[in-house]
Amino acid sequence: MGLSRRQFVRLCSLCAISAGFSTSIANHAFGQSRTGIQETTKNGFPIPFEAQRDPLFFMSMRTFTQHLDTRFVIDPGYTRPIETTLIEVKDTRTARSRKRDAQGQECFLLTFQLDGDKSVKQGTYQVRHDALGTFELFVVPSEDSAGRQYLEAVINRVIE
Repeated sequence: MGLSRRQFVRLCSLCAISAGFSTSIANHAFGQSRTGIQETTKNGFPIPFEAQRDPLFFMSMRTFTQHLDTRFVIDPGYTRPIETTLIEVKDTRTARSRKRDAQGQECFLLTFQLDGDKSVKQGTYQVRHDALGTFELFVVPSEDSAGRQYLEAVINRVIE
């Protein structure tokens, strides 16, 4: 079956038009729209306005280190709020990436110990702290060999 020149041109035109639409739609779908971007990092990465409104945006590894051994309340929503204690803040960058700290990247692990026999499913929950306020955090449950329950959260981001 052969294509006429007219059919071939029409088909190519439709493909070109649909390719143009798909890239503009994909940019919006993946948050690449230029609207709402106010600041950039030192590396030139745009910081969306929504991210700047999140309280966690202003909390660094140093912020959490200052609040070691203090109480955090995690509200899973499906049960009563659970009290935890922040027991560790660990820098998870390699030694090589620590030397390049001027590039503005930080990655750290927060470990919370659960009180008693409470358990929490993996998910994003509202976290409250007397000094830090309320913010949302994605946590993953873990357990040590003695059966103690922990929640871990990894924060990996580009900072200003």
